[in-house]
Amino acid sequence: MRDIISKPDCQPRGCLPLVEVPVGSIDGANVDGRQKTVEKTVEKILSLIILNPRITQQELIDKTNLTRRGVEWNLKKLKAGGRIRRIGPDKGGHWEVSA
Repeated sequence: MRDIISKPDCQPRGCLPLVEVPVGSIDGANVDGRQKTVEKTVEKILSLIILNPRITQQELIDKTNLTRRGVEWNLKKLKAGGRIRRIGPDKGGHWEVSA
């Protein structure tokens, strides 16, 4: 059986009855889901770069439905991990995917 934490729900006019919240939903269940989402996003970005090494950040934004900051964060993570590198200037350059 899952552990349950009782959490009071107090409002300005007084406290309501306790609300039962499963522990897994507080500390860990969502972390695995986020990690899988990040991995899927990284793989999608890598696939798009492989298909078009000259892809722009705007095209990545459009095709992944991420914000500009989200695309920048993922590209930074991929570069830091040595999975991609930028060859040439921002305009006119291309991406290279490492094996």
